[in-house]
Amino acid sequence: FFFKQKTAYEILSGLVGSEMCIRDRFNVTFFAYGMTGSGKTHTMLGDIYQTSTGEPGICTLAITSLFSEIRGNQEKIFHVRMSYLEIYNEHTRDLLNGNNEDSSYADLLIVEDPKKGITVQELTEYEINSPEELLELMLKGNQCRTMAPTRVNQFSSRSHAMINI
Repeated sequence: FFFKQKTAYEILSGLVGSEMCIRDRFNVTFFAYGMTGSGKTHTMLGDIYQTSTGEPGICTLAITSLFSEIRGNQEKIFHVRMSYLEIYNEHTRDLLNGNNEDSSYADLLIVEDPKKGITVQELTEYEINSPEELLELMLKGNQCRTMAPTRVNQFSSRSHAMINI
């Protein structure tokens, strides 16, 4: 029993649409869980390297929907920020800080701030003005992810990634 990403997104966004996120300041989390090679990355990101011919992932659909809703709301000023981190072998690192050429981890600290809630110290945040800009940063971050082959998937990411928008 499989859904296309667009069908899955339509079901999920019907429960909590992007207009509710903007109007009511809801936080939404999309979480993919499964064994190696089951399609978690493809479900979340889709064919982001083949945007004209590929199927968009849930993240791509959510980003497009979010910016569409923002453009349709002229009454408020919105500031959209993005960060992208990886957790691998119990270490946290920033995928967008520009210093990921080597395999060393900055090992960023995850802390609870009384005003901001749970935050990652020294995590780079970018102000985003379009879905294209956000997708470009996602591609940049993906190039920095830890990759290692397994028996099931020779291109396994071997880490957990979190995109915060």
